[in-house]
Amino acid sequence: MGVHALYVSPEGETAKREYRFHIPTGEAHQFIAYLRCRLLLDLQDESSWATFGLEERDFFAGIDRRMKRESLPLHQIGAAIAERKVFGLVDNIPQLVAGIAFPSNACHQSGITGTNFALFRNAFEDPNSLEPMKQAEHLQPTLADRWPISS
Repeated sequence: MGVHALYVSPEGETAKREYRFHIPTGEAHQFIAYLRCRLLLDLQDESSWATFGLEERDFFAGIDRRMKRESLPLHQIGAAIAERKVFGLVDNIPQLVAGIAFPSNACHQSGITGTNFALFRNAFEDPNSLEPMKQAEHLQPTLADRWPISS
């Protein structure tokens, strides 16, 4: 079973800002992992948003926690990736998209640029991999699992 999706930031400062943005009190916990991913859906650039019917508010307006997640466009895209329904071409060979790269709302609110990744375990297959290198002792052991499971 384990973890089905991870929301991570490639920059430590972005990760800290995201944590403080969503959980203002409490201590941020970080883990370091080696990520190898051939294909991510890159939504960092505003020019790609229209293709998916996305607008600035989908990234930066904040989430009304009362809304069903399924109704949010980014969650619909994430669900399709997690269900192994989104493919792209790498060297003219169809490959599963393993996650989404998107702009950090927490950084945007501070007037700086940052990146987040949403990675979906079901869409991870060789040669994609996620291998934790270092993790805080108090984190659940499932976070230490290597993706894909078969590797």
